[in-house]
Amino acid sequence: MKTGMMCNLIGTAIVVLATIIHIICIATPYYSVADFSKIKNDMKGKDLTQSEIYQLTAIANSGVKIHFGLWQLCYTSPVKEDCKMWFQDIEGHSLDPGVWMRGAQSMATLGAIILGKCAVGTILNLVVESRGDRKRLLPFIICGFCFAGGFFVFVGEMIMATNHKSATNMPNDQPLTEGVKDVLRDEFSLGWGFDLDILPVIMSCICGVLHLVARRFDEPGSGLI
Repeated sequence: MKTGMMCNLIGTAIVVLATIIHIICIATPYYSVADFSKIKNDMKGKDLTQSEIYQLTAIANSGVKIHFGLWQLCYTSPVKEDCKMWFQDIEGHSLDPGVWMRGAQSMATLGAIILGKCAVGTILNLVVESRGDRKRLLPFIICGFCFAGGFFVFVGEMIMATNHKSATNMPNDQPLTEGVKDVLRDEFSLGWGFDLDILPVIMSCICGVLHLVARRFDEPGSGLI
């Protein structure tokens, strides 16, 4: 097998896998996780009122854990687990973490669409013989889609990383004070869904580079790369 064809084949496999991984990640509610049973240790040194201490102690004793992604927020307790969609209206309370979540959803969705188009393009590049201008330009088009897809996924990741601790606007019989919210924010950390979604960013860039390298081997005299 020629070197150029090998690079195209490897690049295709990488971007198809990157697309699948990204879709799995954006579908999972594990971009951020919080275990509120550990609140008691984090309350030390905080300037809290007695009412806030009582409320936080009650939350800690309930054993509630929270994990969420781009589309769902899930509560887990010793007795049940319940998941709700973001922006869902629950008894007059909108489950709205903020406009940043809309931005993260948009970037992740655009990333999935563009990576999908890139995957289709790489497959077509393998099975359909290209000639003339199409043969010269297709590797650059594929590379552009790969980098664009990776860019949108990366932007979505950065929005989530920057704002995930602020997702404390949760349905509650009693509104949470700022002191309570500050303690709850400290419990949130990035989950495996976020970590895994970094891979498609890297993989899409590798795919783009491989297709440019493949073009170089197909046309050794082009001098473009």
